[in-house]
Amino acid sequence: LRRRAAVPRQLTRVIIRTSDFASLEALVGSLGGRGGRRLTGIGALVAEVPDAVLAELAQVPFVDSISLDRRLHGTLERTGLTIGARWVAENLGLDGSGVGVAIIDSGVTRAHDDLGGNRVVQFVDFVDFQAQPHDGYGHGTHVAGIIAGNGYDSGGARRGIARGAHLLVLRALDELGDGFISNAIAAIDYAIDQRAAYNVRVINLSVAAGVY
Repeated sequence: LRRRAAVPRQLTRVIIRTSDFASLEALVGSLGGRGGRRLTGIGALVAEVPDAVLAELAQVPFVDSISLDRRLHGTLERTGLTIGARWVAENLGLDGSGVGVAIIDSGVTRAHDDLGGNRVVQFVDFVDFQAQPHDGYGHGTHVAGIIAGNGYDSGGARRGIARGAHLLVLRALDELGDGFISNAIAAIDYAIDQRAAYNVRVINLSVAAGVY
């Protein structure tokens, strides 16, 4: 009889909340899975786990819950004029100066006229962990412009909602505009941790995921 080729086990990317990281990481490995990033803010581990053992894993005492690490996609179709931000800037003189805004998206381009003047004060990549600012998808730069662009290239006509604000750009989406919920959670943890250093008052998440 001809021997049938082994069928590879399907792995699912999940977020596992736990009270014991070390034991969970060892268990995931023993079950044929792969452990990944620790989300210490919520006490969770990102992992890829064979579908066949998910039910067994859920019964382990130090596993509090298992959630699908669903994909994110870029969104946001608003403007400062629509929400009245332009009126506030022109009539009340409030433009966001001194306020830090954390943008969790696809990154930011290294050079853009509307984001000049050291507007981006911090960039952290939670996808590929690259040090230099970049945005292969473009959505994060688009959002950054809506929030804090100074309108240089349009003579001020298309300036952002808070043109005086400074930005922490936290990359959670890749060059195709896709990412994982765990990327966003890690970025949120970072923004909260750095809120005093950069006076972060706003976190912008123009991303979406399916609801099941």
